[in-house]
Amino acid sequence: MKQLAIFLLLLPFFGYSQKTFAPLGAVWNYEMKSEFVPSTNGCSGNHIRYRVVDELIVHGKDCSLIRTGNSFGFDSLIVFQDQDKIYFLQDTAFLLLFDFGAQLGDTIIIYDPVGRGLFSGFLSPRSDTTLIQFEMVVTDVTTRLVAGEDRRVLTFESTSPIMGVFIRHFKVMDGIGCVNEGFSGFFINTVASGCDGYFACYRNDSLYYQARIDNNIHPGCEIVDTVDDDFDTEIEIYPNPFVSEIHIDTDLSNYQVRLLDGNGRVVMQGDNATLLKTEQLDSGVYVLQMIIDEKIYNRKTIKI
Repeated sequence: MKQLAIFLLLLPFFGYSQKTFAPLGAVWNYEMKSEFVPSTNGCSGNHIRYRVVDELIVHGKDCSLIRTGNSFGFDSLIVFQDQDKIYFLQDTAFLLLFDFGAQLGDTIIIYDPVGRGLFSGFLSPRSDTTLIQFEMVVTDVTTRLVAGEDRRVLTFESTSPIMGVFIRHFKVMDGIGCVNEGFSGFFINTVASGCDGYFACYRNDSLYYQARIDNNIHPGCEIVDTVDDDFDTEIEIYPNPFVSEIHIDTDLSNYQVRLLDGNGRVVMQGDNATLLKTEQLDSGVYVLQMIIDEKIYNRKTIKI
């Protein structure tokens, strides 16, 4: 009895240490290109970012709070991991989002977040209360080497039409989530007006994974969410905070400058720029990037 009591006491702490999905600071980026759906139209370069901004206890469960936003507004989602299954909070209940432990041939029921437009595969408005569920079957299981570790990649297909169409090639990677379509796995994310986006990359403190599209780094994948002051001492950026302009004082003669907003969008850029006029920018946090000899330097700066 004493041994059993000790095991039960340690079990909650063991479960907490095994949290692999959506750790604090994790970031997913979606762009108008995909490993499976390449695009060369004018939408390329637009992207949307999802980030874990907090960890909290909800109904006694260790949860992560994920937030995102673009010109369509802002949305958030609370998720919870129970071994290989990932759930999201809908009203007062946790509903299945992903099952990383599913096996070939398994049929599972998963749900689309209701009233969370930027998390929903159907851009459901916040006033929508219709619960949408899907019966999906696992049609393929493979592995990919990510950060020195083999991770399972499961392919799901719908067993019947959903909103009039079959969902195919919904791919989920263990610990990361959907790696070809939108965040919840269904269809796509809207990254800008008239632009649909697919998975581009994911990062947390211990790993980085980018979809196999080409050898380019997408602008949204370059964002450093905890930006250290890693500028060379020969580069001076001022003022910070800024109002109407940013000065770049350096003796360097071959570099690129980009200014990115809080969602990772490039709002200004130029070669060998020494002055950025910023009157038109909204107040908020920005990241100034300088690309020197193919190395990217970042500095967080604030518009007031």
